[in-house]
Amino acid sequence: SNGFTLLKKIRDRQPAAVRAIFTGMMNIQDLSVAINEGLLHRFFIKPWENETLQLQMKECLQLHTTLASHQSLEKQATTDPLTNLLNVRALNY
Repeated sequence: SNGFTLLKKIRDRQPAAVRAIFTGMMNIQDLSVAINEGLLHRFFIKPWENETLQLQMKECLQLHTTLASHQSLEKQATTDPLTNLLNVRALNY
């Protein structure tokens, strides 16, 4: 496998996780597929500058916070707080 299986498993299990890879070699077609399928958010090519890496990692952390918040709001909107079962909003979709 070329890593797509792992990226899919991570996305399915942790949708709020920001997926980034560090690589010394780059296949632009594979990266394009991974990004377009929502499997990958960022990629870093070796060698990188530390300042740039720090900025990008801060951006990834901010994106993770946004995705986690969205996931939490989605759960609140579709789950009954008392029973923790799906509510009518979730069943209508």
